[in-house]
Amino acid sequence: MNAMTKLIESSSSLPSTQLPDAAIDSAEEPGTPDEGDAFEDTFGERMSMSSASKTVNQTSLALVLVNVFLSGVSLTLVIPVLPKLLILALGGNASSAAYYQGSIQFFGGIIEIFAAPFWGRLSDSIGRKPVLLIALLGLCAEMLLIYFFWHNVVIFIAARMLASAAGVYFSTLSTIYADLSAGTGREAQTYGISGAVFGMSFICGPIAGGLLEKKGTGLAVLASAFCLMLSFVFAVLFVPETSSGVIADPFLRASSVLERVQSIRIAEMDANPFPRVLKLLRDPVLSRLAQAMMLDGLAFGGLQSVFFFFTSIRFGWDSSEAGMFFALVGVCMLVGQGLLTPLFSQRFPDRAVILFGYFVETVHWLIYALAMTPGMLYFGLCVGALGYPAGPTIKGVVARQVQPEEQGTVQGSLAALQIMVRPVSPLLANSVFAFFTSAAAPVFFPGAPFVVCAVLSSLSLIIASRALSNPDLK
Repeated sequence: MNAMTKLIESSSSLPSTQLPDAAIDSAEEPGTPDEGDAFEDTFGERMSMSSASKTVNQTSLALVLVNVFLSGVSLTLVIPVLPKLLILALGGNASSAAYYQGSIQFFGGIIEIFAAPFWGRLSDSIGRKPVLLIALLGLCAEMLLIYFFWHNVVIFIAARMLASAAGVYFSTLSTIYADLSAGTGREAQTYGISGAVFGMSFICGPIAGGLLEKKGTGLAVLASAFCLMLSFVFAVLFVPETSSGVIADPFLRASSVLERVQSIRIAEMDANPFPRVLKLLRDPVLSRLAQAMMLDGLAFGGLQSVFFFFTSIRFGWDSSEAGMFFALVGVCMLVGQGLLTPLFSQRFPDRAVILFGYFVETVHWLIYALAMTPGMLYFGLCVGALGYPAGPTIKGVVARQVQPEEQGTVQGSLAALQIMVRPVSPLLANSVFAFFTSAAAPVFFPGAPFVVCAVLSSLSLIIASRALSNPDLK
């Protein structure tokens, strides 16, 4: 579920001759401080814009949100369909499909660890829009390959790996939101509105995908590819370039983009995310904010992998009842991020919103763990919705900590941190669930994974509290 919520998520311009800091770092001469020191110095010199000196470009934001809705519908169309196609491709063997699905998620996560910082840093040099378009093309290619060759397991896996390598759509969106809102005082509202728009698509997509699949095998996948192509065309024509370090080309001429790519030094194209992540973690504020977000993502990643098993054993639910629950999750996303986020951000300081959100998340995990009736589960979901504003708010805080030309690098590094724990989430949740539902368990407790999730959210609360108490926080 966390992966769906990650939207999870108009700057003052630089002189046209000024290279992004990422480029300057790679051009250091012998005898100058190393890249790690330069990175720390850059973060130390945080921008200090007042909310009155800059406002969110509402037209640009609206155009981006239209693109988000189109892409969101396309991606949620296939939620109930891709597992079914994989089972069919394997001759109806659900056990083998589960093994393949876990392997796909694991290796896809490994690819994304390297892809997210690479594309984020590239977007600092060539602009957000070209990278966004590459991501959309990658996702569209994935859906077309699956539609035409879903019966071929090798091509199915290759298509998913292609999407992992090129599909950095959500991390690029996070960078665009940071470009538009950093320094305006409306960072949390911007991320919240984007989450609400994606929540709307989350409500529509899975239901429509299930209905289309009844009309024909793979039809929902073809519809997803069509929506992604619409989103691509819309982005080419209407989505603006938001990076302040790039001269926007309204027609996005291929020659213009190629010139930007050719001007990038090889050192800037380093796909290894670990040096950049390690430098990010050296910053006293960003490191703790990143750790809190990473642990929170680990908790939500475990929910999706174990939820169907939990509800099947505890309540005897089938896939349709679980699907209705996730439709309600979309409603809660819409309310929590679209209505509560701007309300909370206007009435309460960021620190209070974030800490309250992590506290509520901890409570809602415990309600899930102890739920003996479906009503308690739905009650826990409603309680958890009160904590949804924490995600957009902490993203807004992160966006304020760095200069505009660094947003892509930072957002890519943050995405890499969260992706690093993604393969761990299903492994941890399913292992705990399997043990506490086995004969070897000291007590039969299907809700045990949610207790682990509560512990992770409580750790996020503690770490975020320390980060938000730092005097260097902007």
